[in-house]
Amino acid sequence: MYTRSHRQSNYRLLGLVGYGQFGRVYCAMHRQTGELVALKEIHSARLSTQAFLRELWFLLSVDHPNIVACKALEQTPEGRQLVLEYCEGGTLRSQLERLPQLSGEKTLKLACDILTGLDHAHRRGLVHCDIKPENILLHYQRGQWVAKISDFGVAKLAQEADLAGSGQTGSPAYMAPERFDKQYSPASDLYAMGILLFELVAGYRPFSGTPAELRAAHLSRAVPTGLAEPLQSIVLKALKKQPAQRYASAEEMLQALQTLEAGQMVLKKRTPAVPTSVSCWEQPLASLAQPVQALGARSTAEAIQIFWSEGNQAAVSTAPTTAAVTQRRIVALPHRIAALRIAPADSYAATPHGLYRLVQSAATLRYEPVAEFAQSSQVAIAQRWWAALAQSDDAGAWQLSVGPLRTLPRRHTQTLPLPSALVLQQVVAIDNHHLLLVMSASAIATQLYLLTRRGQILSQLTLGLPIAALTPTEQPYRYLCRISLPSVESAALLELKPFRLLPLAGPAAVMVPLPWGYVFADDRGQLQILDRDYQPLGEITVPGSPTAIAPLDSYRLLIALWQSTAGSLYQLDLRTCNLDLVF
Repeated sequence: MYTRSHRQSNYRLLGLVGYGQFGRVYCAMHRQTGELVALKEIHSARLSTQAFLRELWFLLSVDHPNIVACKALEQTPEGRQLVLEYCEGGTLRSQLERLPQLSGEKTLKLACDILTGLDHAHRRGLVHCDIKPENILLHYQRGQWVAKISDFGVAKLAQEADLAGSGQTGSPAYMAPERFDKQYSPASDLYAMGILLFELVAGYRPFSGTPAELRAAHLSRAVPTGLAEPLQSIVLKALKKQPAQRYASAEEMLQALQTLEAGQMVLKKRTPAVPTSVSCWEQPLASLAQPVQALGARSTAEAIQIFWSEGNQAAVSTAPTTAAVTQRRIVALPHRIAALRIAPADSYAATPHGLYRLVQSAATLRYEPVAEFAQSSQVAIAQRWWAALAQSDDAGAWQLSVGPLRTLPRRHTQTLPLPSALVLQQVVAIDNHHLLLVMSASAIATQLYLLTRRGQILSQLTLGLPIAALTPTEQPYRYLCRISLPSVESAALLELKPFRLLPLAGPAAVMVPLPWGYVFADDRGQLQILDRDYQPLGEITVPGSPTAIAPLDSYRLLIALWQSTAGSLYQLDLRTCNLDLVF
C-alpha cells in the first residue's frame, strides 16, 4: 500500500518499476501536467545527506541526451525522492533477458549512445564506476531506441582516483582489474563498456563465476576471441589489463566503433536458424475468395465453429477437428468488416458504420444492428458495452458514443476535446470502465489517451514511435504493439500498469497471444513461435501470406493464407512442427 505522503505529493504513483541501491523506483505522473516521471526513493537510513547531495550534484552537472535527466527533488517523511526522466523501455538488462542477442544495427546504435554519454561525463571529471545493462535505460525517440546512462550513486570524481579508502563499489562482472584495488579512472568505465559490448554481441559475458573467480579472471585471464574482426580488436583494446593500454578516451573508442557497419557486429561463427518448413498441409478447411481481415473460433472435442470475414461478408462454418468445413453460412453486411468478437454466448461484427450481432440458425446466418453510425468510426467491444469514436466531416470534432451490448438500444454521445489534426488508429476497451485511444500525431509519433467510458480524459501521453495496432494478451493491461516504420515493421510489448514499452524481436504483421506464448507472422509466410518470456521456440514457413491467425486451443491454430488472387483457411497443429515445447 502506498503511503500518505505519496498520495499528497505532486505525483500520482502508477506502479513499481524497479529497485535502486537505496530504495524503490516508481513510475509516476505529475498531477497537473500529466508528465510521466521516475520517482527514485532515497531513504535517509540507507544514504547519508552528503552522499545524496553528491549524486544530485552529479546528475545536475551532466545534462546530456544519453544521460537520464534529473527534473526535481521531492521531500517525504520517509526520505527524499529524485524526480527523474522516465524511460519507458526499461533497462537494457530487461531487454537482454528477452532478446539475448540484439541485431547488429541495434547493438551498434546503443553502444555508440552509451559511449557518447560517457564521453560527456568524463569531460566533466566524472567516472561512473558502475556501467552495466541494469544502469542503461531505453527511451524511444524519432523512430529508434536511445540508450541513457542512469544511477550515478557510486560515481567518483576523476581527481579522486588515487585517493585511498574510496571504497570498492560496483559490479564484479564489469569491474576493471584496478577497480579491485580501489582505483578509478575514465579507463575503468571503458573496460566495463568492453564487457558490455561483448555481452551485447555474444549474448553472454566473457567472464563468469563468483566474485572471487571474477576478480581472478579480470586480473589474469585472457578475453575469449569469439567476435568477428574488426569488432574483436576494439573489444580486446577496451579490455586490456593495464588502463594505459586501453582507449585514451570514450571519444576514441566511439570513433573506432563508428567505423564499423551493422553487419560486422557479429560472432566469428554464426549458425543461422533454419525455419521448419511446413509443406505437408492437410486438406484446407475452406477456400477464400478475398483476404480474411478477422478470424475467430469456438472449439469442442468433436468439432470447431469458425468465424471469418471477407470484405463485407461474415461467414461461419462447422467442421470436424480434422476435416474440411461443412454448412458454410454467409451474410453480407452493409460495409466492410473491420473486427469480429467471438464470445461463448454472442458473436459481433464491427464495421466503420455499425456494430452488428451475428445470429445463427441451422441453415442461415443473419445480422441484427446493435448500433449504426453516420460517420466512419473505430469501434471497441467490451464484455457488456461498446464504444465508437468518429470525427465529424465539417468541424473535425471528435464524437464518442457508448452503449450497452444486450439491453435496449440507447447510447451516450459527447464531444471530446482532442486535436482535429490527429489520425485515429484504434479504440481499445482496456477494462470494464476505461478506453485507450491510439492516435497518430505524425509519421513517427503516437498519442495515447486514457479515458473513462463516459468520456472523461484521465491522461495523455506522447510516444516517439508509430503504433499501428494493439493486440490484447492473456494478461490485463498488456498489449502486443505493431510498430509501423517507413522501412520496416517491428513489435513491442506495451504495459499500462505501470507504463512500459518493451521492444520485441520478430515480424509483426500478425500477432497472436496463446496460453503458453505468442505467434508472430510476417507477410512472407514466416511464423516465429515465442514462449511466455518472449524467447524463441522455433520458426515455421507457411505456403502463403498470413492475413489472420486465431487459436483453436493450446496447440492448434487457424491460419488464413493469401497467395496472389486466392486464399485458403488451414488448421496447423503445432505438435507436428518440431518446436522446443511440450504440450
